[in-house]
Amino acid sequence: MQIFPRAFEGLYNSNARTFGLHYITQSVITGESKLASEENNSAISAASRKIPARYTTIVFSFYMASLMALFMCFVIVGINTGIHDGYFGRVFHTYQFAMPVAFVCVLIVRPIVMKLMTLTVERPPM
Repeated sequence: MQIFPRAFEGLYNSNARTFGLHYITQSVITGESKLASEENNSAISAASRKIPARYTTIVFSFYMASLMALFMCFVIVGINTGIHDGYFGRVFHTYQFAMPVAFVCVLIVRPIVMKLMTLTVERPPM
């Protein structure tokens, strides 16, 4: 019987019966302290906290849309209303509407751009 969901594997230290906690133990021989769950913590690496590769398209679209919408909002708000009091407030107010639109647009346009890239850019020699 599985007590914890699969997402929590590696966080549960069955020897110390702790859930995500680190008990410091004193070594009787050396007098040095070390983490009891040191081995379990090495299993939880930075790679295991990354987003799975199958979401690459969505993550790319999110980052691309986020940055492009922010830069465009800075420029367009500056051109339309000038850079004076309340500029950053107006930029971020505009960004609230621009970012979701940019995200959907990047999701829709990305396959078209990839097709254009394959038609116009030669493949590197293998």
